[in-house]
Amino acid sequence: MKVLFVYKPYFENDFDSGSMQEKIRGSFHCAFGENNPNYEFDVIHFGLAPGLINTPKEMNEEIIRRDFDVCIVSEELHFSVEMNVIKRLGKKLFLCCWDNFIATDPDMHINFLTMMKMPRIWGEHKWPIPLAEASQYCNVLAADYGKGEIFPNVYGIGNALDTRIYNTNNTYEKNRNINVGFNGTFYTAERDRYFEIFRKTDIPIEFTGSCNKTIFPAQVLSDENYADIYKRTKISLQFTESIFGPNNKQRKGRPFEIAACGSFMLSTYPEAYKFGNSEWFTEGVHYDSIDESNCIDKIEYYLANPSKRIAMADAMHKHFLDHYSPLQWWKDIFKWAGAE
Repeated sequence: MKVLFVYKPYFENDFDSGSMQEKIRGSFHCAFGENNPNYEFDVIHFGLAPGLINTPKEMNEEIIRRDFDVCIVSEELHFSVEMNVIKRLGKKLFLCCWDNFIATDPDMHINFLTMMKMPRIWGEHKWPIPLAEASQYCNVLAADYGKGEIFPNVYGIGNALDTRIYNTNNTYEKNRNINVGFNGTFYTAERDRYFEIFRKTDIPIEFTGSCNKTIFPAQVLSDENYADIYKRTKISLQFTESIFGPNNKQRKGRPFEIAACGSFMLSTYPEAYKFGNSEWFTEGVHYDSIDESNCIDKIEYYLANPSKRIAMADAMHKHFLDHYSPLQWWKDIFKWAGAE
């Protein structure tokens, strides 16, 4: 099985930063081994930095030139897959949709449906082919909405992780020297609001990776450093409002990273983990939810009742390993590609 992954490095001069794209390669090697002749993984990097593929035309030509069973493309900037390439590759091709940028309706499904129908042109991103049109021929992976099949050829996915890095090996409390933390950057209004709430209390909250200048400049963390923070954190905060506004909720990678490392999650908006009659994680079983009125009380409660948060964290950790392991992630990809 040959997999080709096409993406722009999150930081074009630092391929080791712990972004969702970089984790995909690690999950593949975790599932199948790094020197397994039956499972090969190749990468095409595009972007504006020297040494990368610098034009969409070059990217499309290079994809066609390669030999593979599955091709996953994380489109970005103006680098998009052309319709003739989409039709030629068919279900061997997966387009990544990391963000549902529509936030006009409180109903997340309406927002996602609207986004699917529109050319994906927002900010610096310019992809002229709507996902609804592309999905008539190829597959689409949605990272912040849905679970399993959302529409024909459109699938909600969890985070692909290398559990050699993220797995705690059941050492939950042993090295946890951070009581409460948020591991990520401050680029949404919701995160800023909670920072102001926490600033007025005596509870020490540790912020890592932040780009809020009142805390410290952005940190570029490797996967190992990023995972180590979750392994050392008793209560990990997760904020689900996106940069596109309060009507847009996203789960993306952080809940899976928290689960894999055995930390306990307090999250805003539990609806972000639900789709139809299924859910990624269950509120009250695997994690608990917070809002701006009760976040302090809940943090104090779970710090004072370690047995309750440890039991829920252990349940979430086991649920991740049982259902969202790297091997299961890739089995789903191969199944959807018809390449089993």
